[in-house]
Amino acid sequence: MAKTSLKDIADAAGVSIATASMALSGKGRISAEIRQKIAETAERLDYRRPRAAPAPRRNQPVIGILFYIDTDWAFSWRFNTPLIGHIERHFSELDYQVVIIPISEQATPGDVCARVENLECRGIFAIYYSSEQAFSRLESRGISVVMLMNSKLQHRFATVGVDDYQCAYEGALHLIQEGHRKLLFIDIERGDLSLISTDRFIGFKKAVDEFDIPLQDIERLTYDRNDHEYLRNRLQVIF
Repeated sequence: MAKTSLKDIADAAGVSIATASMALSGKGRISAEIRQKIAETAERLDYRRPRAAPAPRRNQPVIGILFYIDTDWAFSWRFNTPLIGHIERHFSELDYQVVIIPISEQATPGDVCARVENLECRGIFAIYYSSEQAFSRLESRGISVVMLMNSKLQHRFATVGVDDYQCAYEGALHLIQEGHRKLLFIDIERGDLSLISTDRFIGFKKAVDEFDIPLQDIERLTYDRNDHEYLRNRLQVIF
């Protein structure tokens, strides 16, 4: 019989993998009811948490990965686990210890720097997170910074991201080529990741322009990602 995985627990409990992980480790802002449900599900499915990763050997270099653990970011865990896995495999082959450094949106630049420096990281990958103050301080102390999935500071720090412009263009182009002419551009409020919205809308607009679809016929809807009721009501009105 296959060993029960964390994904099995999350699916059975009806939560995200990130929520299940935080609940079972006693972390995160999770209601007592949900935490208990996850614990009972884990017990019912005979889930055994994997042992913690071994501590770094003396003088073994460390690479850190900054990652949000706020509940609002739980959805991103599934998207980014392959990315984290690739980073870990690559640096493990170079005999580095790779550690995930959990942070929250309330963390100050000083807090983030302190965590990175306490672990004596040689370098960090920051997924979504950006802070010119924190990154400047780290690099001034010889700690390399690579930003992932956030182009806000790409003029200052090494940055790796998806091509939001091209992805939006190809997605819209596919719909139009399938014969759709009533299109809707839906986005969430992104705070300091607003450049993602800008790039995606420009890519979307390029596809629309190529087929002479009047832009005034395109509705652009932006909403708070936690306000699903608002989105549902707006969609009912539009369609």
